[in-house]
Amino acid sequence: LSSGVLATVKHCLECRRLSNPSLSAPRLSFSRPETVLLQDIDADGGQRRAALRLLKFVNHTRWMPEYGKVLSSYHLKTILLWCCEIYPQKARWETLLSSVQNLLKILTHALAKSNLPHYFLRPVNLFGKRYKSGPTIYGPLALQVLRHEAEAMLADIVEYLFPDGRPGAHGASEGSETMAALQEFKEKHREDLKELKRLEEERMYQEVEVGEVPES
Repeated sequence: LSSGVLATVKHCLECRRLSNPSLSAPRLSFSRPETVLLQDIDADGGQRRAALRLLKFVNHTRWMPEYGKVLSSYHLKTILLWCCEIYPQKARWETLLSSVQNLLKILTHALAKSNLPHYFLRPVNLFGKRYKSGPTIYGPLALQVLRHEAEAMLADIVEYLFPDGRPGAHGASEGSETMAALQEFKEKHREDLKELKRLEEERMYQEVEVGEVPES
């Protein structure tokens, strides 16, 4: 992090503490330092914001309707922040395709590890949601099915987005293999995934407490 961003974070935390010193665990907001980091994120002509918008679109139109709000916009914004730190090279962000691939690589890694560290409070795992009803399988199941979705998308982004409209597509490919694995996983866990969706719709879970409520 740059010294300017660190100073902004420190200022936000100090102002919050002084405004209500009686709070032992104040609700912290990181919107200002996040804004500082993101405001000129594509100053080099990169496609970071466009890639984030595309991934948010996929989440809202495909993943959330099927599984519930397992992933929030705040999760995906955190993925972008980590990506920019892990992949600082300008060349990696020159096209929309490569930029989406960067995000998907970090997303699949975080889902596989069941751990997405908060960018500013790094011991906090943003994937720590706990469901209040039923067995403990639903937390891991939610991350596993989204890992399969993200892996299928990463294997072939165009095929994933346009499964019936890709000209000249034929034969087996890495994308078709990962899609087959996704469908097999969904079929095997069909009833559990239905219950996961119910738990999500009825908000029968406890969010990770990081001070700031994640964006939708």
